[in-house]
Amino acid sequence: MLVLALLQFGRRINTLADIKGLELKTYLMAIVAALVALAIAAIWSNAIAFEGGANPADRRKRRLAFWFTAAGLLAAFVGYQMALVVPSVAGRWQGRFFATMTYATLSAVATYVLCGLILSKLFATSKLGNWFGSTRR
Repeated sequence: MLVLALLQFGRRINTLADIKGLELKTYLMAIVAALVALAIAAIWSNAIAFEGGANPADRRKRRLAFWFTAAGLLAAFVGYQMALVVPSVAGRWQGRFFATMTYATLSAVATYVLCGLILSKLFATSKLGNWFGSTRR
């Protein structure tokens, strides 16, 4: 993402071809950001140790780690777009780009949750299986 940010920084988006290229970059970046956030959530969840006893809190901690990472993904992606990309878009194209940014953000969150659900069900007996409360142990 940093490479794309540096390539985009300072470049003014004035034409239809520029805005279409920016839309494609935005959608690709959303998917990459979702997969990176998913990897961070998996590492974070695996770092939480199993707890013994009558009321272990490790499952809840892993679930919270998953959803906090989702909130971080949302904040980081929108923050990046608002701080670095939107200022480079010419005024007449900003409405179109805001729609693109909204759809890209929703697709990033949907990709994150869907891939997280798949991983949680595939690895139901591991630490990742606690993300959505799998019943198998």
